[in-house]
Amino acid sequence: IDVGRTYALGKELDRIPEALRIYAVDVTNTGHGAGLTAPVELALRDLVARVAAEIVRVTGVSVEPS
Repeated sequence: IDVGRTYALGKELDRIPEALRIYAVDVTNTGHGAGLTAPVELALRDLVARVAAEIVRVTGVSVEPS
């Protein structure tokens, strides 16, 4: 189920959050292989840090990414 359908379902169920923030990583190769490419791994590390900072900002609770 994609983001648009998920949002539409939430709207239909009257369960839309006050704010919605979507994070994503753009990839160039979705083929099979072992592990992540270096650019994706770097992007994910940055993404995890951004999400952790957002959790702290919204909740005041510090999180430590593993």
